[in-house]
Amino acid sequence: MIRTIPELIRHLLCVRTIDLDSLRKYIKLSHEVLHNALIQLEEKGLLKISGKYVEVANVIELAIEGLKLGLSHESVATCLRWKDFEYYTSKILEAHGYYVYRGLKGGLRGGMFEIDVLGYREGLALAVDCKHWKRSRLSLLKAHVEAHIMRVEKLSYAIKAKVVDIGFKRGKILPVIVTLYVPYEKVLDGVPLVPIGEFNDFVLNVRKYVEELNLITFTV
Repeated sequence: MIRTIPELIRHLLCVRTIDLDSLRKYIKLSHEVLHNALIQLEEKGLLKISGKYVEVANVIELAIEGLKLGLSHESVATCLRWKDFEYYTSKILEAHGYYVYRGLKGGLRGGMFEIDVLGYREGLALAVDCKHWKRSRLSLLKAHVEAHIMRVEKLSYAIKAKVVDIGFKRGKILPVIVTLYVPYEKVLDGVPLVPIGEFNDFVLNVRKYVEELNLITFTV
């Protein structure tokens, strides 16, 4: 049974669409509290109420709202999908004028790679690896970072060899990992680890970060 607003948000994240009659059967909130909560979430652009149905309009922003209200990262992560992160990060990049590719695959013989999201603008490309899982041990996180560095290195080789033609021909490629939670480190082995809720600010200030921090970049 759903007894709090955070629990309501988590349920909506998991089901994505539900009719109001079914929702009321599983909730212990009063009709007034439920109504007000749904209206407030709709006004924030997180839900869409149409007739007898409630539909999640912005999965990641609703997840962030749930985290702010006390949901654990683990409970939220079980309701999110990898594609949710991929879509959200690509939309933020597009909003800031980046050319974006999702699920970019390619490479040379023996050096295949796949990048979740690649966005480029004015000589700088961001190669984003989307991780929506719960907190991981530092050793496991390091392994993910190393694997992503290798993928981006292969991407740079493929662009130089003209095996991959995406319009980005010259500049720097920065590996980035986007996570659901706030990581232990902001930068690990020269790769920025960015919580999904801070990704918009990161994109706004990324050139400053590249200049000020010891970040790995690949030149093509």
